Amino acid sequence: MCKTKKEDTARRKKVCEYIKRYQKKFKLGNYRYTIRFVSGEKWIGYYAQVSISGNRVRLWINEDLMKLDPNETENTVVHELLHVVLYKITKKSTDIITQYVRKEKVRNKLERKVEDLEHDIIDRLTPAFTSDGKKRYQSKNKHKGES
Repeated sequence: MCKTKKEDTARRKKVCEYIKRYQKKFKLGNYRYTIRFVSGEKWIGYYAQVSISGNRVRLWINEDLMKLDPNETENTVVHELLHVVLYKITKKSTDIITQYVRKEKVRNKLERKVEDLEHDIIDRLTPAFTSDGKKRYQSKNKHKGES
């Protein structure tokens, strides 16, 4: 669960508020979460990154971009948590591809297609859940290295 400290900024507290809200809405309470707020050059252009392994979720939020565009905070949290929602489907799909497709080039192409479909689904669902749902959530927002 996302915990805040006294010294945390209002922005960090808002991120944690959104995480708690959407964990409950998406029924993701059975995962263990680690949330990190990051900044710096290697994060330029990226809002967030999520990594999922078993029941453990690691979420990195780029504070610099949240400062520039605070309205994207909710969209970003929803986007990343939807990766968690779809994780088992995506993982099972890529496992089947790995098991049955022998040619590496074909296997890699199919795995990229599964990832593209996951992002397409997430980009379509995000506005349905956010309070700013009338504003279309654009795929142009980059999300770094999602699993």
